[in-house]
Amino acid sequence: MKACSEYRAEARKALFGNWLKAALAVLMVIVLVEFVSSASYLQNYLFDSSSMMFISSALGILGLFFVTMPLMLGQSAVWLDLKRDPDIGIIDRLFKIGYSNVGKAIVYTVLISLIVIGTMIAWIFVCGLCLKLSGEDIVGLEDTLSVTSTVILVITMLLWAATILYFSYIYSLTPFLVLDNPEMSAVECMRKSRNMMKGHCLKLFLLDLTFIGWWILCIFIIPILVVIPYQQTAHAAFYCDLIEEKDTGKTEEGKIEEEKSILENQQPEASSIIADEPADMSSEDRDVNAEDFQV
Repeated sequence: MKACSEYRAEARKALFGNWLKAALAVLMVIVLVEFVSSASYLQNYLFDSSSMMFISSALGILGLFFVTMPLMLGQSAVWLDLKRDPDIGIIDRLFKIGYSNVGKAIVYTVLISLIVIGTMIAWIFVCGLCLKLSGEDIVGLEDTLSVTSTVILVITMLLWAATILYFSYIYSLTPFLVLDNPEMSAVECMRKSRNMMKGHCLKLFLLDLTFIGWWILCIFIIPILVVIPYQQTAHAAFYCDLIEEKDTGKTEEGKIEEEKSILENQQPEASSIIADEPADMSSEDRDVNAEDFQV
């Protein structure tokens, strides 16, 4: 695997002359997602009846499924194309590719969200169990928690955050795999992402850590429309490098297997030559034949 600085350099090279295109892709997704969310909240605010609140919630869910999820997948296509072929248009990738795979986008996003929610519930249960065994109880506590309760809550929150990070990284390649493997289902792409990220989660985490300074600058100087394309294109470079590494590994394994098979075929041939030697052959002649065979 390459160094984090090399992935950032590849991202800058891919974005050279395409910063406006990348920023436009981010802006379009933000505007459309915020428009759907705002429309849902506005309807909820104007109409206070329970039926209208139900309609507002339903519209919010539909917007999440059919606006946010496909557009996020289409955005991943933009970052991948910036790394491979920057001349492809944004609209074509953002909408056409995103909505042509809307079913897969919904499936893997929902599944990953369920994994995260299930993890959160599991850690809440563990936290409550630890508090119960220690004689503490969150319900009915005073305004200030005891030292034991505070330690248990902090440790549980840290473990929960670490678990969430782990799942987010092992499935982080799923959108790219969906785009590169149209014949594969969403679940198969998730499984392949998990297998590919084994032993590489820390590398991607360290790559993201290198962007902390950029995100801090977002508050004061650099707009978010610049940092998001920069980081996500670096993710695309990481994915392409990992794909190349896996393919190279398979090629090398194939060569090794081929060399082994050649050696295995040569061994019977050598033994048959030795077996065909005349019984009355002298030891000196055998040595000469052996040397000829080795040469």
